[in-house]
Amino acid sequence: MRSLAILLLFGSLAFADVQVFVFIRTDCPISNRYAPELTRIAKEFQGRHVAFYLVYPDPATNKRAIENHMAEFGFPGTPLRDPDHKLENRAHATVAPEAAVFDSAGNLKYHGRIDDRYISPGVSRPRAQVHDLEDAISAVLAGKPVAHPETRAIGCSLTDLRAGDFNRDIAPIVYKHCAVCHRPGEAAPFSLLTYQDVKKHANQIADATERHFMPPWLPEKGFGDFADDQRLTPDEIQLFANWAAAGAPEGEGSVIPPSFTEGWQLGPPDLIVEAPNYYTLPASGPDVYFNFVLTPDLKAPRYVRAIEIRPGEKKLVHHANLYVDRARSCPEGPGMDPIIERTAFDPDDGHFLFWKPGSVPTEEVFSWQLDPGNHLVLNAHMQPSGKPETVRPLVGLYFTDKKPQKFPLLIQLEHDGALNIPPGVRDFLVSDDFKLPRDVNVLAVYPHVHYLGHLLDAYATLPSGERKPLIRIANWDPNWQAVYRYREPLFLPKDTVISMRYHYDDSAANPRNPNHPPKRVKEGNQATDEMSHLWLQVLPTGAGDRRLELQQAMLAHRLEKYPDDFPALLHLGTVMLSRLNPGGAMSMLQAAVKVDPRSAEAHNFLGSALVSLGRTTEAMEQFRLALSLRSDYPNARFNLGNALVKSGKLDEAVAEYKSILEANPEDELTKDRLNAILNRP
Repeated sequence: MRSLAILLLFGSLAFADVQVFVFIRTDCPISNRYAPELTRIAKEFQGRHVAFYLVYPDPATNKRAIENHMAEFGFPGTPLRDPDHKLENRAHATVAPEAAVFDSAGNLKYHGRIDDRYISPGVSRPRAQVHDLEDAISAVLAGKPVAHPETRAIGCSLTDLRAGDFNRDIAPIVYKHCAVCHRPGEAAPFSLLTYQDVKKHANQIADATERHFMPPWLPEKGFGDFADDQRLTPDEIQLFANWAAAGAPEGEGSVIPPSFTEGWQLGPPDLIVEAPNYYTLPASGPDVYFNFVLTPDLKAPRYVRAIEIRPGEKKLVHHANLYVDRARSCPEGPGMDPIIERTAFDPDDGHFLFWKPGSVPTEEVFSWQLDPGNHLVLNAHMQPSGKPETVRPLVGLYFTDKKPQKFPLLIQLEHDGALNIPPGVRDFLVSDDFKLPRDVNVLAVYPHVHYLGHLLDAYATLPSGERKPLIRIANWDPNWQAVYRYREPLFLPKDTVISMRYHYDDSAANPRNPNHPPKRVKEGNQATDEMSHLWLQVLPTGAGDRRLELQQAMLAHRLEKYPDDFPALLHLGTVMLSRLNPGGAMSMLQAAVKVDPRSAEAHNFLGSALVSLGRTTEAMEQFRLALSLRSDYPNARFNLGNALVKSGKLDEAVAEYKSILEANPEDELTKDRLNAILNRP
């Protein structure tokens, strides 16, 4: 036991096959209640080369107090003082009472609770059902591994007994949770890499962590197991408070700050796309949401394996979302959420492309396709700094030649149509439920509302009736919204019901309410409007692309809420068309044309459905209507050419194909169709 390096109150450690240390506080009622059980265990192993020690980590507990405490409660074993917490650190003890079992060589074999009597500090069983300490001692004596070498003890914190020092206690927490943002060149307002840096902000850090303002983390514990969880433990928060109160001591030795990659995190990108113009952020005023439109210069489709968003001056940009705009529909300009037209088949609608301070870009598990002419829209949330600033984002694209092998999908629950929040209402509920038509693995979740959102709750009810939490945020703050990725994929079987329950506070008591006095709020894309969105990134089980069934179910679900929703009608029609259901597709596309007769895309796809049903003459009429609305629509012109060939009107078909090739001479499919006609015998 020489490796333990402890200060003893009485004598020296006796040689034994097993050394048992139980950490005690004289003022802890749970510790005191365990005196009879510890006495029983000590008697059980008497004469079997097991040594028992009671460890008192409180520096204020002197020899006389320890003697009186042991005599009063009849504690067994040899007392030890541990005022410098060396044994406490060695045993990983965090509460009293907590036990640690070492073998004769000083190897820690078990640490945790004495038994399972206590469920929480105020809740206990009549008697213990599992005797963890006793089982651990027996296993070590027998030379066997301990079945459960680490358990969670319930009791009184040991952390609040120690002031801690920077090098030993504070630096590991700061470097893990804070330094990724609090360093030169990053978004945080000051650096926290050295002792001098952290000491200058000791009381500020203690206050921010006690209020759970820092590090920012919205999800409640126990409602989803997320990777990169930044939540501090109660003991870590207490350490900051004690350290600041003790004058922020540095401690012995030194620590080396972590190193970070400068520049592009994944190396030089294959293509760098820059916003065409600088945006001038005013010196003061409210936060600004701005949509930057970036145009990648591509000559052919490429598969994207990773992206890196460099939003400009990181101290100005709070977070940013990147969207692929295949229809080139979103104009550059202000707006909290961009309005982007979705084309009928959008192969990248299964990815979260998100940036926030401290985020480290990684290669995507699933690549996605970017086509010539596609736009990238970067929605940036910016905060004035006190002086005029300019912002011009960059996006780095990393390509691969490998086609996607797995195809995730973003499932959206929402009920924006139900957003009609009266002024003064403190709890306005918006809900949505969606039944899965097939098995999926959930990979990530992104809840999104604006400033009136308060409690955000999402869960899944399995066919068995079991409820699984997806995420719960009890105090929503749009300033710290993020995509949360599950540590492990969450499997949800077919017929699971996903539920969204969002609560809104439109009262004057809501400090984030943008309206003073409160006013009626409805759905919209501006910060003074509201939204009710829950996005889940899912991967359908099975090989190949299994998205269509989910897409069809989502679109049908949307039409249940909004029967005249044009995008849903159009997209459901095209999904049905792709699933070889032209009759169902035609009815949906006819409804879409009725809602928006000026949509060239709706007329084009309705023509395709009519062709599949053998109604070629009617189809040609739809293709011509599409071209009358949008003359530079090559897909509609190509479809018209094909219909003309079916009708035997070859000269007219040749004219349509040649018109396409005048605009795009490299269109191989059109060249093949034209040559097939020209080379007929």
